Parts: sequence; structure tokens; C-alpha cells
Amino acid sequence: MTLQGSQRRGFRRRMLQAGAAGGQETPPADPQPRPDRGTPYSQEARPENHPAFATRLPSRPLHLWAACLGVILPISAVIAAAATVDRWLPPPDAAGRWAHSVERVQECVAVEARTGLAAWMGQCSLVAAAAIAAAIRQMRRYRLDDYQGRYRAWGWLAALAVVATLERQMPLSELVAATIANASGIVLGPGGSGWWLCLAVPLCLAAGLWAVLPMHERLAAGLALVATGLAWLAASGCGWLGQGDVLGPVRLVSGCLTLAGDGLFVVAMLLAAGSVLREVRGEAAKPARQAKDEPRRTAAVEPQEAVLPADPAEGVTAWSDGSELDDEDGDAWDENGTRKLSKAERKRLRKLGRMNRAA
Repeated sequence: MTLQGSQRRGFRRRMLQAGAAGGQETPPADPQPRPDRGTPYSQEARPENHPAFATRLPSRPLHLWAACLGVILPISAVIAAAATVDRWLPPPDAAGRWAHSVERVQECVAVEARTGLAAWMGQCSLVAAAAIAAAIRQMRRYRLDDYQGRYRAWGWLAALAVVATLERQMPLSELVAATIANASGIVLGPGGSGWWLCLAVPLCLAAGLWAVLPMHERLAAGLALVATGLAWLAASGCGWLGQGDVLGPVRLVSGCLTLAGDGLFVVAMLLAAGSVLREVRGEAAKPARQAKDEPRRTAAVEPQEAVLPADPAEGVTAWSDGSELDDEDGDAWDENGTRKLSKAERKRLRKLGRMNRAA
């Protein structure tokens, strides 16, 4: 039996089987399956099928206040734990063999240190605030009546939040203060830290006002931003007073105020995002002054309807020959009294009137 004969008989057998199956030949199974080029995913796993970050932000009052409470309550718990750590935790001297563990717990809940639970929550708050401010900027840049480019202020707030996160991890404020103090020869505040405040306060104030004032619902977000600024200013003042080791409680208050300001900053961004989302969807209430001026603009745009006479007989007028017209600068109206005649039309009517009188 040759190889060619066996292949011919195999082909005939497959053709007979295909005819018995209805004329459709089933393809032979691949003895060696092809290797997968990647892990199988459904179409819902594609990045373009996932909603953007702005759609995740809360806009309804109930969801918005729930998100704000989700920010405020953990921060309040950390502040309360740091303020009462001496009450619920024994001192390391009285802990015996657990002294080292007690010291580590105190370091974790300390709010005045650059490392710890409070520092981590402050970092997360500032990063979240920067992300929300960037999302607000992306929405506000498509507002049709923003001719002055005020949407850029939200980008400035996001950049300031990023700078604040860097300042928490490195002595950025001390570097800027020392550089300006060495260049000018004037030491403002302890270690020249007053120069950092002289730069940060005007920038934050200008960016906050430029961002919040054009909003329709700006009261809640504005109050939260004001509270944020006051908390950070008070923390800076307490930091100046607590430079020595003697004033330990003052440094504790400074750390608590700093963490509270971080949380209020996130709350302000959440409230502003909710307001902007309602503006985009047409659900925000307009300011009282703008709502008061709206009927005037509508009345100025709408055309005035012609007042018809009470008697129908008075509304029927005869054809005018132009003899009753005054000089060229006089007022002349058409036969219905609804449209003022142009100069060419008055001239034509006068010409027709002369022709009729000559006839």
C-alpha cells in the first residue's frame, strides 16, 4: 500500500461522509491548540467603556453630604485620638516590656510629625482635593460665557494642593524662606518662615476667589474654603509659637489644625464639584441678581404686539396717495400702522400723489 493510494482513499471517505452529512464537511480538529496571546476579557473591560472621574463625583445633596461626612469623621477620629493619647495609653515608663510598642503607637497617632497616620491622611486629602480640582477645571473650561478664562483658577488650586503635598514630605517651605532671607537679608518670622506665608497666602486667596465667585451655588464651597484658610493660618501661627520644646501642647494644636484644614479643603472641593455638576445639568439655581435681570432681557428681546383698535371699523383705512405725508424727516407708517415706512417708500408715495392730483 503506497502513501499516495492511502491519501486518495482517505479523501474519498471524507467526501462520502460530507455527502451523508448534507454536503457540509466539518473541519478537522486541530490536534495542537494555539496558545492564547493574552488573558481573555469581555468587552466591558475596555478602558473606553469605563466612566470618567467626574461622573463619580457626587452631585445630589444626600450623596454630597455623605461624602463630606466620610471625609470629616475619620479626620476627627484621628484628631481625637492624638489629643487623648495620654488618657487611653499608658506612658512608656509604666508599660514595662511594652514600652517600645507604646512609643511606636504614639508615633503613629502623633499629628505634629511628618510621618504617621495624621500625615498620611493629610497627604491623601490633598491628593484627592487636587484630583477634584482638576476635574472641575475640565468641566468649567467648556462654559460658554467664560470669556476671561476663569476656569484656569481650578488648575491653580490643583497645583497649590500638589505643592502642599511636597511641602509635607520635604522642607520646601524652609528652603524657600531661607533663600529669600539670604537674598534680602531680612529674616521674617522664625527661621524666615514668614516669607513662605507671604507667598502662599496671596496665591491661595487669589485662586480661591477667582474660582468660586463665578459659580451659581458658591456659598457652601466659599465658606469651606474660608474655614480651610483660617485653619491653616492658625496652624502656622501655632507653629511659630511652638518652636521650642517647652510648648508641646501648642505644637499639638498646630498639627490638629493642619489636619483639619486638609479635610476642609477636600470638603470645599466636593461642594464645588457638586455645584458645577448641577450647573452642567441645568439643575443649579441662578443667583438672585441674575434671576431678577432675566425678565428684563426677555422683555427686551420679545417683539411688541400691535394693539388693534376696539372698533373694527376704525381699523379699516383707505389707500393713501401720499398727500398727508409731512417732510422727508417726518414719521410715516404703513396702512396697518405697524411698520414705519422707509425714505424710498415715502418718496414713491409722494410721487404717486402728485400724479393722481395732476390727473
